Amino acid sequence: MKKCIWCSRSQPTVTFQKLAHTVPQSLGGQNICENVCDECNSYFGNVHDKLPSIEVALKETFNVSRLMFLEVHNQVGKNKALARFKSIYFKVDLVKRKVEPKAAYKLKKNFQVDIARQFKRGV
Repeated sequence: MKKCIWCSRSQPTVTFQKLAHTVPQSLGGQNICENVCDECNSYFGNVHDKLPSIEVALKETFNVSRLMFLEVHNQVGKNKALARFKSIYFKVDLVKRKVEPKAAYKLKKNFQVDIARQFKRGV
């Protein structure tokens, strides 16, 4: 009988039918954790209480970091998947090496706290 590592509930109270990637599949994650229930798996990948999804917070942070790292090494554009990356929440200026929230989020109360919290939950 499976038991969820996040909520500690087990079958038949919860189901374990969906694949739970330990790292988001869109970031290249291939490892599957079989002990994450469908409800908790959904929680990590979807927006709740108008907060960014945990998966999006992770992707944004990793992709912005990767973009900044590749720029330092003159490799931006050589990684085709990254060349298509456009941040949902941040304005990235590679010339000035500056990252800041886009105007729509800059004025949103607690945006930085909320996205940081979601990132920490994902890690």
